Amino acid sequence: MANGLADELDELKSILSLTLEGAKARAVELRIKRKGIGWGKDGTPELKKDAIVACIIDKTFNLKELELLAKASGIKKDGIGWGVDGTPLKTKKDIASSLLGSRRALLSSTSSPSPGEAPGGEGAEEAAEEGGEDEGEGEEEEEEEEGEEGGGPCDGVTAKMLEDFTMSDLIDLAKHYGVKRDGVNWGKDGTPRKRKRDIIAALIAKQAEGVVPDDLEVPRAEDGQLLDIDTGNWCNFQVEEGSVVPSEFMPRTEYRAHLEKSLGLTENQDVFHIIASANGGPDHPDNYLGALGSSFNRSLGCSMDFFCCFIAGLEKTQKAVERALEAEELYRRDPDKYARLIDARGRGRPTLYSENPYNRAAGHCLSAEELVEQGRRAWARMRLAAAIA
Repeated sequence: MANGLADELDELKSILSLTLEGAKARAVELRIKRKGIGWGKDGTPELKKDAIVACIIDKTFNLKELELLAKASGIKKDGIGWGVDGTPLKTKKDIASSLLGSRRALLSSTSSPSPGEAPGGEGAEEAAEEGGEDEGEGEEEEEEEEGEEGGGPCDGVTAKMLEDFTMSDLIDLAKHYGVKRDGVNWGKDGTPRKRKRDIIAALIAKQAEGVVPDDLEVPRAEDGQLLDIDTGNWCNFQVEEGSVVPSEFMPRTEYRAHLEKSLGLTENQDVFHIIASANGGPDHPDNYLGALGSSFNRSLGCSMDFFCCFIAGLEKTQKAVERALEAEELYRRDPDKYARLIDARGRGRPTLYSENPYNRAAGHCLSAEELVEQGRRAWARMRLAAAIA
């Protein structure tokens, strides 16, 4: 089974294991629950664990991922069409609801099934004997969530990390730092138990060794050197909202003049691209988050679009990606007419969104969800470094 599906099954089990409080926190993080809007109002789910968890599943996975999870969990069987004989309709909402209804079977499964194979079905015993990565994870994580508050006294760093990091964050960090190795179950061969306290302790110990993963997403210049992110004025940050935001393509200088009138900018603020011009980000208010401290903005350069997207949030990033793809389509249609939609930065031709380095590496144009998730994970690692420094 591909590692991607295994990771998605891990994430699904983590979501299904959330307590009500954990689900509420994740809903706020994913903006399912928005400030000032009560539970059960204006599209916000009711204050019930299953209702919130169903929305988290819907928000976390795209339709293709949910289809694979449905097949891997046995909800969708080969030869039976979607919406037939108890199989859910091929929509995110219906598949998420069915996965939620199969929580007990998914969390009690002893191995990650292949697509089309039901948990605990044929081949499950062989997978368990081979020491599959997911063995026993669901039940242990559920036990951890319930007993977290009563886990006894802990030092200040651990207490802060227990408060700040979700189980999903910690699993991701454990894999990046080599605390959790592929093919080794939680609680086996030096791997910590799948409990927040145990993972945190292992991460702190690993950090003390000075170990950093090779693929840690850190900003680098074109020559491969680490970038020095200047955080001196990063909070010098202004965003405009509502009907005053222009809707047409406009260069940074023109948008800056607009912001100076509407917000009153200072000299040390830059108009802030969500997707950098060098990566195909167009000059359009949908791709401007507003104005950001110039030293912070310039130190980011074009190396951390994912972090800028995380700052902007999913809804704003979706608009930025849509506008980048629109600008690319217009430019391809008539390069002379639409040459200025994307700042070429002194080059003869602008870089288009589909051509930028991270999209070429991925083999497809990253979606807003993918960019924001990369930023979330990078931020989790920055928080980890700060917490245990």
